[in-house]
Amino acid sequence: MDSEKQLHQCPECKLHYSDKELASKCEKWCRENKSCNLEITKFSAEALEFANKVNDKNTSQKETK
Repeated sequence: MDSEKQLHQCPECKLHYSDKELASKCEKWCRENKSCNLEITKFSAEALEFANKVNDKNTSQKETK
């Protein structure tokens, strides 16, 4: 994760968001439902970082073929 950007953490599931509003939505969902919502968590810094790694891997595999 980029340490220069300020991230907001959901106190319930501990995921990080660049947008405070998303972190608040995540917290509200987690508290009310005792679960995570994929429509929210897909915007977490952790999910975006993972997606970038997968995309980088796929790009490098295409280049070597």
